[in-house]
Amino acid sequence: MIDSCGDAKVQMETVDHFFASIPVSFLKMNIMGNVDRVLRGAKGVIRRDAPIIASEAFVSWADLKLPLVMQALLADTGIQYRYYFRNHYAINCGMIFYAIPEAR
Repeated sequence: MIDSCGDAKVQMETVDHFFASIPVSFLKMNIMGNVDRVLRGAKGVIRRDAPIIASEAFVSWADLKLPLVMQALLADTGIQYRYYFRNHYAINCGMIFYAIPEAR
């Protein structure tokens, strides 16, 4: 919705809230930053369903520490993931962060 001043108002939901009763097997994100915050908002889904995760990532400390964020989210669950950063672009420095559950 756009208010009378021209400011956009967007309702946001966490992944956990949106998929509270829907199983998730693959979670793809292209959100241009704050991936760690989205992962934290998906903690319940990740712990419940152990989906494959693919997200755009950049060469920044925030994105390079995504495996550490995932490990913190999964502490005490016994769920193990393998983590990869892959460059699929010929020109820019963007990458894709993959988190693949070892059970798959």
